[in-house]
Amino acid sequence: MRIALGLVVLALVACGGTDAPTGAQIAISASGFSPANITLPSGGSVTFTNNDTASHQIQSSCSDMTSGTLTKGQTFTATLAGPKTCNYSDGLNPTNTAFAGTVSVSSPASGGGGGGGGSGY
Repeated sequence: MRIALGLVVLALVACGGTDAPTGAQIAISASGFSPANITLPSGGSVTFTNNDTASHQIQSSCSDMTSGTLTKGQTFTATLAGPKTCNYSDGLNPTNTAFAGTVSVSSPASGGGGGGGGSGY
């Protein structure tokens, strides 16, 4: 049984079956978002962390990337499928351009297809 389990784990690693979607961090401070613009693969996640003493709220053109109010120390994570572009800003500071950015989400990786069947001759 241990050998079979070991072979399954080895097969998953060899095929990339244990790869997790990548993530990105965006810090919120008194001076704005950092970094403001990021690119994620489809299925990737972005986490906003409020390091400011003031409250902030992520408002986005993508409904799956809109948060409630974040107080100091709170985080908000969104997992995004693509392709799409999510423009976002701070709903509590809507006119401050330091509190605006873009998350670009790439297309899902293709499965590569099954190849041709051939005629067998």
